[in-house]
Amino acid sequence: GQRLDIITDDGKVLGKQDALYAVLLLLDMEAKAEGRKKTVFLPTWAADIVYFENLEIERGQYANFKAEKMKKYDLVATGEGNFAFTEFATQRDSMYASLKILVMMLKHKVNLSQLIGSLPSFYYKTTNVECRQALKGKMMRMFLADAKGKESSTLDGVKIWLGKHDWILMIPDQYSDHLNLYIQAENDEKGIAILVEYLAKIEKWSKE
Repeated sequence: GQRLDIITDDGKVLGKQDALYAVLLLLDMEAKAEGRKKTVFLPTWAADIVYFENLEIERGQYANFKAEKMKKYDLVATGEGNFAFTEFATQRDSMYASLKILVMMLKHKVNLSQLIGSLPSFYYKTTNVECRQALKGKMMRMFLADAKGKESSTLDGVKIWLGKHDWILMIPDQYSDHLNLYIQAENDEKGIAILVEYLAKIEKWSKE
C-alpha cells in the first residue's frame, strides 16, 4: 500500500523518475491554479533536471522523518514510487496518491502521455556495486578526494557534479555489502560514460 506504479493512457509503464516528474508537473499546475507555491521534499538521489516554477523543492537525506517535519511540506516523495500528500496523512499511501493524481488530471484536463511528452529526455540510472563493509570508509574518502575542484555535496553520501545537469551520487548501503550509485546526465552518451568511469575508479580504489 506504499509504492505506486503508474501506467499512462497509452499503456507505457513509467520509470520511477518519470512517474515522480508526472506527479510534480500536476502539483505545479495545482499550485499555479491556487496562486501559491507548494513545498516538496525529495531525497538527494531524485532527478533534478526539470525546474518547476510553482514548487519549492528541498532535497536532503530521506531518513528519520517525524510527522511534525513532514507536515511542513505539501508532498514528500522518495523518487521510488512513494508519495505522501500531507493534506491527507504523513505516511506514504498509494491509494490516496492514486486518487489525488486522478483528481489533478481531471481538474487540469491533462493525461499522463501529454505530461510525459512535455518532459525532456535524459539519462538516469541507479545501480549498486559490491563493497565490503571494511572498504566503505575508504570509498567515502576516495570519492571526497575525487570531488576536489568540482561542485559537490556531502549531505547524503558524496554527490559530484560533472556538468550542469550531470552528476553521480554514491551512498554506502547501511545494510548490505555494496555501494548505491545514482547517475543523472543530459543524454545516454554522457550518462554511460560517467557510469563506466566511476565503475573503473571504484575497482581501482578497492585494490589500492
